[in-house]
Amino acid sequence: MLSVAGVFLAGCLRSEGRVLPDPISQRQAIGIVNANAASLTSTIRATGAVSGHFTTPEGRRRRFDLDGVLFLRQPDCLRFDLKSLTGTEILLGANAEYFWHYNRRDGDSYYCRPRNMLSELSVEEVPIPPERLIEALGLTPISPDVGADAGCSVLQRVVDEYQQMLFILHDGDTLVLEKEYWLDRYPPRLIRRIVFRDADGVVEMESLLGDYAELYPGGPMVPGSLDARWPEADSRLRFRAGRWKTFDDLGPASPQFTPPHKLGLRYDREDIVD
Repeated sequence: MLSVAGVFLAGCLRSEGRVLPDPISQRQAIGIVNANAASLTSTIRATGAVSGHFTTPEGRRRRFDLDGVLFLRQPDCLRFDLKSLTGTEILLGANAEYFWHYNRRDGDSYYCRPRNMLSELSVEEVPIPPERLIEALGLTPISPDVGADAGCSVLQRVVDEYQQMLFILHDGDTLVLEKEYWLDRYPPRLIRRIVFRDADGVVEMESLLGDYAELYPGGPMVPGSLDARWPEADSRLRFRAGRWKTFDDLGPASPQFTPPHKLGLRYDREDIVD
């Protein structure tokens, strides 16, 4: 999979014959990402084709090729509805209080937990974690709350066509590489790759982003493609966004960002903690 990611990055993100811009300062690079994220003041929606696979607790790989409708509202609201002609097949959601996962292709199963239970999340129960998809889209700001006193530092490393932002956690005398943001050195200088790692440095999630375009003329840039994978869960999701739109009237309390069981929906297999 790493070799595939390397081919993707080399084949899709490098531009032969173009003059590589000089690196900019870490402060400038983070400022560009944060300014773009700050411009997303409304709920945004993308529709397009979704493909990939997940692996059941029994070890069976289930592939899917569906239509996707994604709603996102900063900083913590997401709904990703993967549909066939007969309705929702997979639903991923999160808000400030909960995250949830529905899978009709795995026995009509529904899983919902409060956000304070994220550390107890099992890849067997939720092979595609919804809360990580928010950051995987590259549209969240890079937190300014860093430094040794805050328990986290951000270091910059310049490699080929990328400026990498490395997030280092301070765990006593131990330094842990938590995640990596790979920013493109070519304009618009936004995030092309995100990597989350566990305490041992093993990749938990990786996303590749491309085909950035303006949400509307003069507006923020949003990605046209997402390729995310979770190695431990043996899950992968690819999304080709055909169109993004804004919805000013959809707030955090809208039905799109409400756990389905709180809207009265019931499922054959439910695992709910309120």
